Amino acid sequence: MHLQLFFHYVFHLPALACFLIGFFGLLCIELQLIAIGPLSHKYSQQAATSVSDFSNVIALSINVSMYNRSATYANAVNARVDSVQSTITDRMFGWVNGTTTMLNNTINTFYMGIQTAVSTGFNGMVLESPVQEFIRCLIGSKVNAIENALTFLHDNLYVDIPRVNETVLVLSPRM
Repeated sequence: MHLQLFFHYVFHLPALACFLIGFFGLLCIELQLIAIGPLSHKYSQQAATSVSDFSNVIALSINVSMYNRSATYANAVNARVDSVQSTITDRMFGWVNGTTTMLNNTINTFYMGIQTAVSTGFNGMVLESPVQEFIRCLIGSKVNAIENALTFLHDNLYVDIPRVNETVLVLSPRM
C-alpha cells in the first residue's frame, strides 16, 4: 500500500513534469560538457600562450616605464652614498693621506740629500760609485720599502660603500 502511494506521488503529472525538466536539463549539461571537452583541450594551449604573451607585454611595459624612474632613484641614492663615503673617508683617513704624502716627500728629500752629499764628497773619485751603492743598499732599500708602504696606505685607506644598481626598481633587469 505504501509503495502504491509512493508511485502515485512520484508519477503525478506536475511531479513528473518537474522530474522530466530536471532530467533533460542534466542531459543537456552533460552533452554540452562532452562537446566542450575536445574544444577546451584544443584551445587551452593557445589560451596559455596568449596569457603568457600578455603577461610578458605587461611586464615589459612596466619595466620600460620604471627604468627611468629606477635610474633616477639609483643616481640620487648613489650621490648620497658618495657624499657619506667621502665624509667618512676624509674624517677617518684624511690625516693619513696628508701625512703619508709629507713623509714620502721628507724621506725622498732626505735620501736625495744623502746621495748629493756623497756625490759632492766623493766627486769623481773611484770610491764614489761603491759608496753610492753602499748607501743605496744600507739606506735606499729601507727608504724604498717605507715609500712603498706609505704609498700603499695612501692608495688603499678609504671607505668603499656599495652602490645601488640602476635597475633596482625594475621587475626584471633584462629589457
